Amino acid sequence: MKKAKTGGRKKGVSNKITTTIRESLRAFMECKRPDVEKAFDKLSNRDKVNAYAKFLPFITPSYSSINFELSNMTDEDLEIIETYLRKKYSENSD
Repeated sequence: MKKAKTGGRKKGVSNKITTTIRESLRAFMECKRPDVEKAFDKLSNRDKVNAYAKFLPFITPSYSSINFELSNMTDEDLEIIETYLRKKYSENSD
């Protein structure tokens, strides 16, 4: 049995410490950006690609994979998928 919440932050209210740390890090990174850009320019091409790849998760949306089991689908669902694939395949084969 779960107890009712009686204190602490209300749902949706951000943590003040986390917010402060993020703001401080953002200000620091903005201040140091010219230094980071100079250091980046000195990297080898391989290291530039590796650094860029490491930054990507922070600047692009993340997508979760979609998993489904054909065995859990109804015949109607499977027919819809089959019809779509047949149509798509016939369009691409023209």
